[in-house]
Order: sequence, then C-alpha cells, then structure tokens
Amino acid sequence: MSNHHHDEGMSDAGTVATSPEAPKEKRKLPTWVPGVAVFLAILLIAGIAGSFLTRTGGPTETPTPTTTVVPVEGPLVLPGTVGEYALKPGGEPEATAGDDGVEIANGTYAKGGRDYFIALVLRPAANPGEVLRQINASGIREQSGGTCGRTADDRDACVVMRADVAVVAVGLRGQTIEELVGEAQQVADTL
Repeated sequence: MSNHHHDEGMSDAGTVATSPEAPKEKRKLPTWVPGVAVFLAILLIAGIAGSFLTRTGGPTETPTPTTTVVPVEGPLVLPGTVGEYALKPGGEPEATAGDDGVEIANGTYAKGGRDYFIALVLRPAANPGEVLRQINASGIREQSGGTCGRTADDRDACVVMRADVAVVAVGLRGQTIEELVGEAQQVADTL
C-alpha cells in the first residue's frame, strides 16, 4: 500500500465559479423607490435654493428698487394636466412659502400609471443655473430653450424661466433634454 495522496481528478472541479454578474442580481429596488427618493431630495434642496436665492438679493427687509420683481398674481399652483401627462393620483401639488418668502410647488406627472417627471416650481427665482446648482446638478448648460444639468442621482433636470418663476423638470424615464425642456415649458405656460 502506498501512502501517497493522489489528486488526479481534482484539478478545478472542487472550486465554485462565481459569475461577475451575480452581485448585480442580488438587490432589486421596487420601481417607486427611485422616484420617491428624487422627489424628497428635490424638496429638501428646493428649500435650500429658496433660502439662497433670497439671501443673494440682499436683506429681505429692505429690497432695492433695481431687484424689484413684479409678482405674478394669485397662488402658485401646478396644472392638473400637462400635455399628455397628469398629476399622479394622490400626488396633488403642495405649495409652501417659507420664512424667506420663496413659494414652492411640486408634483409628479404620470402617463399610463407610470411616473414620467417631477415638476418643481419656485418663485421668486432669478437664475436657472443657480437653481440647478442648488439641487447639486453638474454639467450645467443652456440647451433647447432651457438650462439643464445632471442631478447627483444621475437624472437629467431642466429649468425654464417665466418672469420671476423657475420651473424645474426632473426626468424619471430617461427622457431627452429636449423632452424635459418641453415638459418644463408646458408647465410654465400654465402658470
């Protein structure tokens, strides 16, 4: 009898191969999670943006005549429909006015039961690029009648201005920049 241990049939058969794609399949988020996360992030950042916009114009107690903006009459209200999109059921816009005087309305627009974009409307606002910077967008550029950038969570966002109102559209379905500008313009046209 021999005391030799012989491994002829054991080359790589004992090892378990792992697919490099296996970790990608482990965690699938529900489809509503990214939309809700973006919506909440925009709400938080909108408050910061409003605070910043009023501070850059000088003290709120003594506005200067050169920065006076004629206010749009009535409350800031998002339309129930924008083109082929409708406010998501149960997602009626909430308008708020902070101590800094910035009025904010937001809502999610859907088509066929699927969320397509988030609309965020700020008044007063003066600079679309600054609005995008306040929501931590990068790659800010003028495009197709609006100002667009990429949010920190890798979504396109575009701003159009109407007088002292900024309308932000954040894409939820991979829309093109041109489509987002169009969606923001449609919202702005109803204000």
